[in-house]
Amino acid sequence: MFMDQTLDTSALQEFRDLQQHTRTQLRAFWFPLILFGGLSILSAPLAEMGEGQALGIFWLIAGPVGGGVTGLYFHRRELRVGAGRNGLPYIITALGILVGTSAAGWFGGVTGRERLSQYGPPLVVAVAYLVFARLEKSIALAALSSTWLVLTVTLTLTDPARGTGYLAAGFGISAISLGLYFRQQDQS
Repeated sequence: MFMDQTLDTSALQEFRDLQQHTRTQLRAFWFPLILFGGLSILSAPLAEMGEGQALGIFWLIAGPVGGGVTGLYFHRRELRVGAGRNGLPYIITALGILVGTSAAGWFGGVTGRERLSQYGPPLVVAVAYLVFARLEKSIALAALSSTWLVLTVTLTLTDPARGTGYLAAGFGISAISLGLYFRQQDQS
């Protein structure tokens, strides 16, 4: 009887180790952080110059293209690893970003609410990244997203000159930094 319990415990531990290894292999949220961080930095000059329409067009093109590249990356990674996860919550969250940011920017522009058009899209992104943090079970990503949320709300309330340009650059730099950290963690 004692021998059977030892074997059961050993098998259970091996299963848990394999499960953790598979989770680690599938974890690669560093890629979209670096990709969208770079796109955010590229968008900063448009935000800085107050080119709201050009910024909207940039993101209407860059957002879906970046999402497609991210989806392709994860698909290839799952094929290479030989395991996958349910991508639907990630796709729904990404579509929420596209619809939410577009709606905030458009509605703010149409109604003359400049702050909504400037700061609404970053608010949507910050909240969506909290969802990604939950999906990834990542405290670091939750902390970054919460910081983005607080910063965006603060800038919305104070509306400083150059706020949107600094916000885009800050989002980009912090996303790339966390992405590089995650990548280093995943490779070790």
